[in-house]
Amino acid sequence: MTRRLMVYHQSHGTGADFVELQPMIASGRLTQLIIAAVHIADDGRIVLNDHDHDDPYHDRLWAELSRVRAAGVPVLAMVGGWAPGTTDKLDGTGLARYYPPLRDFLIRYEFDGIDIDVEQDMSLAGVIALIDALRADFGPDFAIILAPVASALAGGANLSGFDYEQLYRERGNEIAWVNAQFYSGFGSAADPADYGKIIERGVYPPDKVVLGMIGNPADGHGYVDVERVAESVRDLTQRYPEFGGVDVWEYFRALPGGRSEPWRWIDLMADAMTPGPRATSDHQA
Repeated sequence: MTRRLMVYHQSHGTGADFVELQPMIASGRLTQLIIAAVHIADDGRIVLNDHDHDDPYHDRLWAELSRVRAAGVPVLAMVGGWAPGTTDKLDGTGLARYYPPLRDFLIRYEFDGIDIDVEQDMSLAGVIALIDALRADFGPDFAIILAPVASALAGGANLSGFDYEQLYRERGNEIAWVNAQFYSGFGSAADPADYGKIIERGVYPPDKVVLGMIGNPADGHGYVDVERVAESVRDLTQRYPEFGGVDVWEYFRALPGGRSEPWRWIDLMADAMTPGPRATSDHQA
């Protein structure tokens, strides 16, 4: 199987500060790109980070995503996250008002999937209704994923309000996978133990659980040296032949390459998930 190897890309910049997308796809090892973070304003406007989705600030990003898709890399939109307000609007009676502009945004920019990142309380019925609406509008090939903190999949702390194990029992067939956050005190990527706790519960299988890490200590609490994470990933690929893969928050300054060569994270983790002797990359930026 091809294990997932994906990056979250939020700080894409503009003008001279624009972060080039070509280097992340040059080696052919990236499997998904997640664009973050999509928010819904009170009046229904769709905002990407600090600018409206159709602001000229984003023009180059939207244009270059076609090159990513042409390279065979699906592009997903991360909706929600730490900033409050978005997933709240999609819960309960708000779904009827706020879902249509989100749907139209996903269609306009030809997204291949969505990452529903719920970091404030949302009802189980609400997230199920959102999943059902997405599946009805986008069909079976549209990837619907979630990004819980890792402990929420192991019976521990949870930022989302609903029970992820119950969600899987009710809509597991519709969830392509989950990007579990093994950082910020909710789990660690330093060794395979916390990932193993999730699998041992017997609800989420390994092919549905992606190990999420922080790529740079500046990106938040819980950073683990990337070489150490790579060792954990090597171990997990041996323990679980159907290991779901790895993701990083976020791409633009991910170590070991940092801002000048963030694509080196992709090569490091691809090598870690390659069976046998460590592979070498033919990456051409």
